[in-house]
Order: sequence, then structure tokens, then C-alpha cells
Amino acid sequence: MLTLERLIAEHVLGALVQRQHFRVAHASHDSLRDELEFALVPLMPSVTPYLMAAQATADDADGGFGDRNAAEALAVMVDSLGERLSNSNHIDDIFVDDATIRRDSLRAARQVLLRYMRGEFEIADDASDKSRFVIALDSLGYLVASSAARLTEPLLTLTLSDAGTAAGAVLERFDAATRIATFSPATERTSLLAIEESVTGRVAALVASGQVALPCVEQVFELPATRFARGALSTALREAAMTLERNGQCRATCEKTASRRIRLAVTPLTEEAAQRVDAYFEELVALVEGALDALTSTPPSPAPESEAAISQTRRRGATGEARATTPKPRVKKVH
Repeated sequence: MLTLERLIAEHVLGALVQRQHFRVAHASHDSLRDELEFALVPLMPSVTPYLMAAQATADDADGGFGDRNAAEALAVMVDSLGERLSNSNHIDDIFVDDATIRRDSLRAARQVLLRYMRGEFEIADDASDKSRFVIALDSLGYLVASSAARLTEPLLTLTLSDAGTAAGAVLERFDAATRIATFSPATERTSLLAIEESVTGRVAALVASGQVALPCVEQVFELPATRFARGALSTALREAAMTLERNGQCRATCEKTASRRIRLAVTPLTEEAAQRVDAYFEELVALVEGALDALTSTPPSPAPESEAAISQTRRRGATGEARATTPKPRVKKVH
């Protein structure tokens, strides 16, 4: 008996091929359909509950479902299909833009779901799915999604296996292309939430240990000639980093790299922080400036009054490219 995921994958693929939106690689139709189906598995539980509670407001696939949650869940599902189609190795050529593919994918998916809501399909019972847990890593938040894209496949697979064991599950399969992991329960109390939390925790530990480098903004600054009391600079830098980290949105790094140089870096840990990373970095610079001011207000070794507290020497953004910045009044660029 067919599953709802298989029906949607087959219908979407058939509709897009019929409209000649792309050319499927030789003898790859079934493989591409399976790829789409596998991408849908972790998303369907977020779609079907809303469909069952919704009342369709149109008789055709161009209408909505009369429920905002259903519409949003379906949009996420279509985005996942579009992403898989754009990156699939089973497609030779794509002849239309991404928006066209997603528009027609949405219409084809709606056709299946409308008929499903009317009871026109005999769908396999979900009982078989209770014996496994399917998790899309990209759905677990910015930290996991960004890390999964940068970890080597062996290390990521080992991490998922360890996370599953800790949550009472066994990793059955991990698809590196879609970053979707399938677990089977090892105990009757194993839950999807426990596995997701375990995976998130293990990946966060990799980030904290430096085994995966997330996109960051960083700069190296030159310190003034002032002599600081033993340990005072390290303490001040550590406190500045801890202050920025209190909101839990990002990691801050403040470390001395040479006799008169320090490296400051901000690594976002959430999507919101990634959007505001420059503001967070400026906040870190201000915290360090304030800490240095406090240190130099106690018997310092004289330094020229015109010398800045710290001078910028390098800045690198999340993409690794150099960024030009407008220095603050007390910061001057060193060439």
C-alpha cells in the first residue's frame, strides 16, 4: 500500500517532468522519486494534523486549505522539495527558475493532499513509522544545520550514532546528501524529542571544542604600549566575552595572540544572531575597550595620549572575505 509521502513525491515529479521543467538523468526516475520521498518523511507529521483540522476553501489545487498553519507547513514542505530538486545528482538539466519549480510543486502537492483529505486514497497505516524516527538535521536550528554542512561525513555519522545511543536509539541510516538521519528505538521509552535534544547537544559540544568552525566575524587588534598587571588583561578579556555570551545567541572569543595583539571573534549560534552578527561584534569591541579603559585607569605605564586603546589589523566575516569597517573614534586601522 502506498504512503502519502510516496504519492506526493510521484505526483510532483510527474507534473514537473510533464511540464519539461528539467531532464531526469537516464534510468534515474525511481531514484529521484525516492530522494523526494525521503525528504518528505520527517516533514509530514507537521503537515497532516493541520490538514485533518482544516476545511478546504477551494475545489482545485489553486486554493488554500482554510488554515494558516496548514499553509505554512505546506510551504516548508515545498521548500524542502525544491531544495532537493535543485541539488539532486539525478537531474541532468534544469530549464526553469526555482520559483517556477516551487510554484508547480506546490500545486501538484495540493492536488494529492486535497484528494487525501476527501478520502480518495487508501494510504498505508502510520503504525510502521512508529518503529523508527526520521530527523532532518537542517530542521534542528541554525547551530545543527550550519555544523552539519561543515563536518566531515565520518565524524557527523559517529556523532549521530553516539547521540542516538545516549537517547536510547540506534542510527539505522544517514543520508549525507539530504542530511536526514533515521533511528530505530532501543527501548519503549525512546522518543523523537530525546533524540533531537541529544543530537543538538552532541553537535554543540563539537562546536564548543573547536572540532567544527562555524561562520564568524573576527579581527586582530593591537594593544597600546601600556603595561597591565599580571593576569589583569586575561581576566578582562574573559569577562568581556562572558558578558556578550549571556544572551546565549553567540560565542565570543577574546584571546591574546602575541605580546601586544589580541583576537576578538563572534560566532553566531542562532539564525537571529547570524543576522545581527556585526552588531554583536561591535558590542564586543566596546566591551573590550571599556575593560581596557578600566585597566589603564589604575597606575599605568605611560603611553602616548593619542594612541588608541586597540588598533584594528584584520577583519574577516562569515564568508571569509575581508570587510571594510568604519573605525570607532578610539580605533585606528594599522596598515
